[in-house]
Amino acid sequence: MNDKKPVPFLTLAVIIAIGFVFGAGAFTFWYANGFSYFSDDSSACNNCHVMNEVYKDWSVGSHKNRASCSDCHIPEGFVAKWSMKAQSGFNHAYAFTLKDLPTHFTPTKKTKVVVQDNCIRCHAS
Repeated sequence: MNDKKPVPFLTLAVIIAIGFVFGAGAFTFWYANGFSYFSDDSSACNNCHVMNEVYKDWSVGSHKNRASCSDCHIPEGFVAKWSMKAQSGFNHAYAFTLKDLPTHFTPTKKTKVVVQDNCIRCHAS
């Protein structure tokens, strides 16, 4: 006698849907060079074509040899840094995946505060 019950169709559909979401997410993370965003290398910020002009300006500017993109746009402190990177990454991924393709990013009030604080910290002396 066979004591196994057949897997209901709904359960199978849910498993396939979850697999698809995770698979698509993993592919997107790989395709977007997701691991590069864990570094402070400014070239990671240029993975996205929207940043081409900004990256070009930075690469010929006075900050290139003194500060990375993260030095200006990410707050100090372990928790604050990784929280901001995660929030920015999610917002950028959301904008590119579910909205019209942006031609530029507009800074939020929080981003403006972080940049201003970092300017003051570096240029105070």
